[in-house]
Amino acid sequence: MNTKTKNEHQKDDEMLTNLKGTDEFLGYFGVSRVQRTFKWEYRRAYAACERAIKSGVMSQSPENELLLRFS
Repeated sequence: MNTKTKNEHQKDDEMLTNLKGTDEFLGYFGVSRVQRTFKWEYRRAYAACERAIKSGVMSQSPENELLLRFS
């Protein structure tokens, strides 16, 4: 991964984290809500959510792994 990609990921991760506590992101939501909010392609939104899960910023629903929420 080159520096530009790391910087882009950091920016995306910060943008995603800034959604925490907003009305639309209370409770569980899907990757597509992130996609629509930022007008990102699905793959980019999915990757940002995966990084957030790995870092503990988000977690998956125990009933449905496609549903996410902020920790």
